[in-house]
Amino acid sequence: RRTARLLAERVGVPVVPASASAAAPTVEAAVRALAERGRHRVAVASCFTAPGRFATECAKAAPWIAAAPLGDHPALARLVLHRYDQALGHDEALGHDQVLDHHQAPGQDDALLPGHPLTVRPPRTLTPAA
Repeated sequence: RRTARLLAERVGVPVVPASASAAAPTVEAAVRALAERGRHRVAVASCFTAPGRFATECAKAAPWIAAAPLGDHPALARLVLHRYDQALGHDEALGHDQVLDHHQAPGQDDALLPGHPLTVRPPRTLTPAA
């Protein structure tokens, strides 16, 4: 909803958040709602990271234009790294005011799957919070 509000402020037209999956409203329902309000040049600005079924279906629902998936845009890569750094920086699930040692090299068991929630397992090395 915040992204929709910011986008509406930026472009000066109504923006309706919609979902490509099970949540309501769907993209099709949002397009219909905008058409009922007299808006017929409706663009779909998606937040998909890669092409696929949902991105294709949303693009087909756009009566005017549809944005391409974000792909490998440098800003997306920076955001993923920023969120990864945040997850490494503080693990509230431990219940302690501790931060991970950023000098620790990734271990053989470490992995990051872009596009999926990051789960931080209990760290191997901790240092006191500053």
